[in-house]
Amino acid sequence: HAIVMAQPDTFFRMTANIYLGGSYLYLNRPKEALHQALEARNLAKSMGANYEYAVTLEYEASAYNLMGLFKQAYAAQKRYSTFYRDTLINAQRSEQIEAL
Repeated sequence: HAIVMAQPDTFFRMTANIYLGGSYLYLNRPKEALHQALEARNLAKSMGANYEYAVTLEYEASAYNLMGLFKQAYAAQKRYSTFYRDTLINAQRSEQIEAL
């Protein structure tokens, strides 16, 4: 993974934030989950870590939903869906084509 080699400390911090965010969601602590997701999202975006960025968008939507902030949850879910469709699926298709 080129991202790990280029910026190991940032990558590990981002990964820790993602795991903490997921754990806080599991524990029904959405405010803490949102904080971790936003921290990880900023790191993922700066590193070009697309899969991790998508995970943070999904966690953000879940946290807002658990807080009852449904407009923000909808907007975050829409950002996640759009990013996933436009970026991750296109990358997967490109890899499949290259493998042929």
